[in-house]
Amino acid sequence: MSFVYPSFLWALGFLAVPIIIHLFHFRRYKTIGFTNVKFLKNIQQQSQSVKRLRNLLVLLTRLLAITFLVLAFAKPFVPINQSTSPEDTVVGIYVDNSFSMEQEGSDGPLIEVAREKAREIVKSYPSTDQFLVFSNTRNSVNPVSRETAIQQIDDIQIEKTSKPLTDAVRLITNRMADQNLGNRKIYLISDFQETSSAAGLVPDSTVSLTAIPLKSPVFNNISIDTAWISSPVIQLNTPIALNVSLQNYSDQSVNAGSLRLDVNGVRKAVTGFELAPNSSSVIELGFTVSQSGWQNIEIALDDQAIFFDDTYYQSLFVAAGSDVYIANGNGSNQYLAKLYATDNYFNVIDNTTSNVSIDAFDDSELIVLNELETISSGIAEGLNQFVQNGGNVVIIPSSKPGSKPLNDLFSILESGSIGTSVASSSRVGKIETEHPMYKTVFDKIPKNIDLPVVQKYYPISKGLNTTDLLQLENGQSFLAVTNLGRGQVYTLACPLNEEWSNFPRHGLFVPSFLKMAFTNSDQLALSYPIDNRNYVNVLPGAGQFREKLSMKMGERNWIPVLSQAGGETVLDAGYDDLEAGFADVYGGDSLLQTVAFNFNRSESVNRFMSDEEISNLFTGINIDFIQDVEPYISESVQLNRYGKQYWRLCIALTLIFLGFEILLLRFWKFTPKSPKTEAIV
Repeated sequence: MSFVYPSFLWALGFLAVPIIIHLFHFRRYKTIGFTNVKFLKNIQQQSQSVKRLRNLLVLLTRLLAITFLVLAFAKPFVPINQSTSPEDTVVGIYVDNSFSMEQEGSDGPLIEVAREKAREIVKSYPSTDQFLVFSNTRNSVNPVSRETAIQQIDDIQIEKTSKPLTDAVRLITNRMADQNLGNRKIYLISDFQETSSAAGLVPDSTVSLTAIPLKSPVFNNISIDTAWISSPVIQLNTPIALNVSLQNYSDQSVNAGSLRLDVNGVRKAVTGFELAPNSSSVIELGFTVSQSGWQNIEIALDDQAIFFDDTYYQSLFVAAGSDVYIANGNGSNQYLAKLYATDNYFNVIDNTTSNVSIDAFDDSELIVLNELETISSGIAEGLNQFVQNGGNVVIIPSSKPGSKPLNDLFSILESGSIGTSVASSSRVGKIETEHPMYKTVFDKIPKNIDLPVVQKYYPISKGLNTTDLLQLENGQSFLAVTNLGRGQVYTLACPLNEEWSNFPRHGLFVPSFLKMAFTNSDQLALSYPIDNRNYVNVLPGAGQFREKLSMKMGERNWIPVLSQAGGETVLDAGYDDLEAGFADVYGGDSLLQTVAFNFNRSESVNRFMSDEEISNLFTGINIDFIQDVEPYISESVQLNRYGKQYWRLCIALTLIFLGFEILLLRFWKFTPKSPKTEAIV
């Protein structure tokens, strides 16, 4: 047996009061004059023994009443686990405020139920305890008082992001580690979606968890999970194929769904779809773009359950044309000239090595170094800067016997090196279909596909960030790509000469060189998920507007920050001003790019963890459960805080003994019987 307030036990000294009253009041005798006490002697002996019994019972009831009254104020309890202690406690409260908490429960929106339970938890603790209030967006730094904690709970609203429960517990535990205030108790109030969990939590025996699962209604939800462009090239007035991935998270089939596609506010496509229960499907939508520039793509469907995942946004830049700069050495560029001349989209600048101009690099998307033997250090540095800023360079080795490979250029471009030519027949045996170069070119590669054949080639020694796009059967690279900054360097193992290979006349030649010219259009992501930190890839020219950058989304304007992440310059778009939709990035008054943001789809899942799954999630940590159906959460909190309490029983016993005392004093009266007398004659 322990006490919440053991200092109250000193009041047991008041037990001396009824004892003193008993000694000095009930034992006083009153003298009454009487002529003859002979006949009262027997009455006096009988009444004194009964009166003494009554007085002792009154004294006992008073002592018991005072004792249990003092115990009631001291609040006796029996601990139910090791974490139970009357010492001051740091209480961590996590309130899930993700999208799924917006659903209507039996008692109203789950977020409001969660806030009410959090407030009741805080009020159930004594004023000496301190609190840390957490949500998906609120992270308390220092413990606060009970009144401040309630205010922080009132301020929690539905937010556009979520965090794994284990991350929330880890964060709260780390904050508590700096506090030396006795027990560490954490309450988790959530609907406990399966997607809100994550592994890797290190058990902490000093922390006690209490989970309060809120019962979420079963909802039938359809979500647009993602979308991507499958067209190998994107040009004006050319059909563009957009693939949309739909997911049915319900146990019911969808028989008459409708999917809409708008580009720049203009309806481009409407199609119906069907989805089996708990299944996904990819639907292709086609559209064309007639004006160059940034395109705002909006895909939407109608759903009666959750709405945040019914719309998907993408931004796409379509250029009016593409400049291809070809620097020719000793070889012929007839194949390249014919390839790019077939489309007015390409503007080909054809130069010899003596006319190469660095100034022309800035306006080009692709630079082809066709069979160059030498190149100046200034041009090499210009090419390096061109690639770093997002341009693409293709290096085609020379077919002239005894030519010196451009290994100095390869070193500057971090593309490895190229060796002496090898006269050995081989065939392309592998295509890297997962690379953006070929990912949208092939749906499926046939087993008996006819691939390019080579008679002679230059062995390529790969750099650190080099990948084989086409690999010969003997393991040598035929076409390799090196990522450098925001651009790519493509290296071909042989010149475009039929004496070396049949690649210039092969069907793989056209999509390969077209994708080299278009790959820089794919550098910027079509969309970004909204998270706690939102880094956006920016166009190379954004750096010159560092002091004049701004972002605009609807009526909201804010200043983003250019940061370094993964060795690249990115735009930190912030968090507070972001919603799903389009945000324009300006450099001064010039529109630099349009960025599409989408809510994270993790909250679309209609599956929730059981108590056993929650316990397994926090293996090694003591965890209790308070079910949502329990009407008085304060009683459960008090039980966890102090164990089994008996102060109510003490008050009841106090009242019982006081009542028993009143009954003794009121109804136990002394009426002595008249003595038997005989007449004296």
